[in-house]
Amino acid sequence: MQDVVIIPTYDRPEMLWLCLDYLNANPDSRELCFRIYVDAHVGQVTPRDEIEQVLKKFPHLMMEVFYRDHHHFQGNSFNVLMAYKDVFIQTMAQYVFMVEDDVLVHREFFSWHRLMHSGRELGCSIAVQNPGHGAYASLGVCFKRESLRRVLPHCHTAYFENMRAYCKENFPPSRFDCEQDGLFARMLKGERVIWAPRPYAQHVGWYGYHRRKSIRPHGSLEERYSQVKHALSSGITLQHWSRDFGDIQPLRPCN
Repeated sequence: MQDVVIIPTYDRPEMLWLCLDYLNANPDSRELCFRIYVDAHVGQVTPRDEIEQVLKKFPHLMMEVFYRDHHHFQGNSFNVLMAYKDVFIQTMAQYVFMVEDDVLVHREFFSWHRLMHSGRELGCSIAVQNPGHGAYASLGVCFKRESLRRVLPHCHTAYFENMRAYCKENFPPSRFDCEQDGLFARMLKGERVIWAPRPYAQHVGWYGYHRRKSIRPHGSLEERYSQVKHALSSGITLQHWSRDFGDIQPLRPCN
């Protein structure tokens, strides 16, 4: 059974394009199944045509795309958790990777994760360096199949409708937020989590629903893609576009 890479995305097809550039350049990509989950929020237009244009640029990747029905839940927690649930129920993948659309993987990404899980019982492995809290970050993650079973009880409306109240009722007090990454931080408490000693993935999402002060690219799909690559290649431009966020680093080559 093929291992699965989950790619949640929403309204940044230019970022999805860059993300797939890096996955396509990865030497292990031809052996994997990529499942793209496109979110859809009430009152917002999903750029379906542009997403389809992007996917057509990668004919050598084995991809399936799933479009969500419109929903009113906040953020990306519904899309991410339901994607994990779908993969657990619908596939027998031994390894399940999560690569959000603003994460770029390096050449050793998949091989490093597999090496970390070999002969170990882990909660998960995370392909970036520990930022200091030692809990969880949804930045290039790998779970073994059975580790994902813990997600299933939380994939229901009570959590998606009121994440803060749900976490308060079901978990001990925590300093973490209550969206999907905070939920995983709670679920993985007491489990062994391995962080990369050096980055095997790179977060480049300087704009999004949590980062409304930052400048978004504009124009056609191709123009936005070019602007993203230019900004990520120029420290000065990136500093200007990303405003007060200092966690985005200039682009590394994909091969």
